[in-house]
Amino acid sequence: MNENDTLIEDAEVAVLYTTDAGEETYYSTKQGRVQATVPGVTTDAFPLGIVAARDGYDVYENIVQVPAGSEDYTYDKNVVLHSLNQPGVSFTTALPWTSAAHLVAIKNTGSVDLVLLSMPEWCQGTAEPPLNMPIGHGQAFAVKKNETGAARTGTMAMEYHNTETGETVAYNVEVTQEG
Repeated sequence: MNENDTLIEDAEVAVLYTTDAGEETYYSTKQGRVQATVPGVTTDAFPLGIVAARDGYDVYENIVQVPAGSEDYTYDKNVVLHSLNQPGVSFTTALPWTSAAHLVAIKNTGSVDLVLLSMPEWCQGTAEPPLNMPIGHGQAFAVKKNETGAARTGTMAMEYHNTETGETVAYNVEVTQEG
């Protein structure tokens, strides 16, 4: 499933298990789910490995310890695959910023490269936008002292390339500085 609880029908799912002959083997399908009774599985305890993957999504991996016994073991779990096209940022100083002047850094914490297109006029970097912000990197900037007596809000306007759709997508973050 994706983050919206929608089945990803062409996701590949593989289950690694131990046969009654003691050999590790796997069962896989590209239907987005495994709904099968797998014959010839050992009744001894063994680690059950589950992997789900699809292009454009993080890989899900989990190992479950199956207890020994003669009863059928059922593993029932909705696995959520997270899209690799997720923008995200963090700031070195939490929002809202106080009215004092600050040196702040914005860091790309998402899973796509970002381009910072603009920031409020009361924020000033060492270089003018557009500024590339690869995954895990960021930009430092100064926040000017707010002497207006009122809180001010602005937008950090960014964009990224969605690899699934091929589109350029806007990503905006509102920032606030107290008065």
